[in-house]
Amino acid sequence: SLSVTTAALTVTASNATKVYGSPNPAFSAGFSGFVLSQDATVLTGTLSFATAATDSSAVGSYAITPSGLSSANYAISYVDGSLSVTLASLTITANDATKSFGTANPAFSASYSGFVLGEDESDLTGTLTFATAATDSSPVGSYAITPSGLGSTNYAISYVDGSLSVTSAAVTVTVNGA
Repeated sequence: SLSVTTAALTVTASNATKVYGSPNPAFSAGFSGFVLSQDATVLTGTLSFATAATDSSAVGSYAITPSGLSSANYAISYVDGSLSVTLASLTITANDATKSFGTANPAFSASYSGFVLGEDESDLTGTLTFATAATDSSPVGSYAITPSGLGSTNYAISYVDGSLSVTSAAVTVTVNGA
């Protein structure tokens, strides 16, 4: 009597990467153990993948679990892959401003580009601060406005300087009558 047993077949989910806020990519798998030059076409069922990661999953690593295939000739085992959620890019740009010579610096502000999932600056940590070399007595010219101070576990933050233009102060000359 000759007993023919099932051959071992391993289905391994391929590792994948996505950016925070984006949909999960299409998952794939590799196969190890086919015999007789066979391939996945000899399997029944539908290869499917499960993961806890969603569009809004925080930066980190999540399991990709394959399942769904069967065969009378193969003993199928599954190996999880890993989905890496990476930082989304966020740019904070200091808005340009103007002031007259001899006056205090105005309140500075910034614009944001790159938020996902309807998020805004309230989803960041820290306090947005601005630095400039301009003071009340700085001469007419252009000075950089440098933003900084914010952080996030889901965004890679880059900062872009703005420009503070110091303009001439208005001077009124009155000639006294003689």
